[in-house]
Amino acid sequence: FFFKQKTAYEIPKRDWSSDVCSSDLEGSCVSCATYVALSTGKYYKLGSTSYNSSTNLYSIEYLYDQAKVGVPGERCGDGSSVLTNLEIAKNQGVCFEATLPYSYIAVGCQTSPCDTCIITQPMRDQAATQKIATYSLILTSDITAIKQKLYYGKAALVVTLSLDPTAFNSTCGFIWSQDDGSGVYYAAHGMAIVGYDDNKQAFLIQNSYGNTWGCNGLMWISYSFLTYKTYYAYAIQFP
Repeated sequence: FFFKQKTAYEIPKRDWSSDVCSSDLEGSCVSCATYVALSTGKYYKLGSTSYNSSTNLYSIEYLYDQAKVGVPGERCGDGSSVLTNLEIAKNQGVCFEATLPYSYIAVGCQTSPCDTCIITQPMRDQAATQKIATYSLILTSDITAIKQKLYYGKAALVVTLSLDPTAFNSTCGFIWSQDDGSGVYYAAHGMAIVGYDDNKQAFLIQNSYGNTWGCNGLMWISYSFLTYKTYYAYAIQFP
């Protein structure tokens, strides 16, 4: 098999982080990254030309309310695991953003099922029509496989990374290629791979801290340093 593709590719731009996801205010980063993967995958599955909260943008709230760890109504920053989010997407499906919009106030601290559960049966019924077929784990050492998934699969991949202060405060033009030597690392943080550039020898990462973070909400990480920082990238596939 001869693999031929562009030397640079980015999933069509959207301001993923400014309007719906504020994971800096609670631990929803993995659900936000999963949302980007699901929504980009659906965008291409439908042959869409724009993103729409009723047809190809999925509900972060649906994922995070069920995937988060910790006590219902408390400890919003405890986060969730990638596998828990992907299992929800595979076994339940996820309803659309318009059906259950994201909020980091009050409802974002709930875990379903709970006394004040906001996930209704109509939401679950819609979610059941939107299940992914499967998901897979790709070794980050297999750079070609990750690029293939982006270029041919047309969906973002989910990763977890522990940012150091330099990466956390990155700006346009920055490529994260080594630890900054401070010895300081923030907790494992869910992000989405949305592109690559062979000239930069780097992947483009979408964060969920708003579009004032990094370079319009994005950051580059070198191919080799991604391999160093995390073992797996998670890819989704629609039926």
